[in-house]
Amino acid sequence: MIIIGSDAAAITDAKDHLFREFEMKDLDPLRYFLGIGVASSPKGYLLSQTKYITNILHRANLTDDKIVNTPLEIHAAKFSATDGVLLEDPTIYRALVGCLVYLTVTRPDISYVVHIVSQFAHNSVFHEHTKQHIETDCHFVRYHLQSGTIALPFVSTTLQLADFFTKIHTTALFRFLLDKLPMLSTLAS
Repeated sequence: MIIIGSDAAAITDAKDHLFREFEMKDLDPLRYFLGIGVASSPKGYLLSQTKYITNILHRANLTDDKIVNTPLEIHAAKFSATDGVLLEDPTIYRALVGCLVYLTVTRPDISYVVHIVSQFAHNSVFHEHTKQHIETDCHFVRYHLQSGTIALPFVSTTLQLADFFTKIHTTALFRFLLDKLPMLSTLAS
């Protein structure tokens, strides 16, 4: 169990209560949890999956350190299920895609690429479920928009951060949108 907050006294009271009710052990400040490294700073908590990323790269035999400017080159963004040779056992591919999905917790900048590769990890059964969920979400949003619970202000197409997660971009636009996200790089540039 992770207990965080800005009121140290309340945290102590909660922990004391839990210690009385359950057999527990305090592991001191959170450093690592579920593949995510945690460090505190004056501005809040910093999350990192560096060790997790390294394990993924080793598992996929991609440790040759080839780096690209943008997660996916624009001209290479057109893939289809019939491209390439089918894998004999797609289990490893599916597992790696699952790892990449989890990696987007701390790396939202790879969301679009993970979306592309995950399309090839699932069968068509998920399509109908996804379509139904999207329709439900649209009805929910429409209801709250009409009742005034939410507002949808105009945002110029060049400033729509959602595009960062759903579309492929030039290197310049990718970096522009990335700079708009509240992320810190733990690597020296």
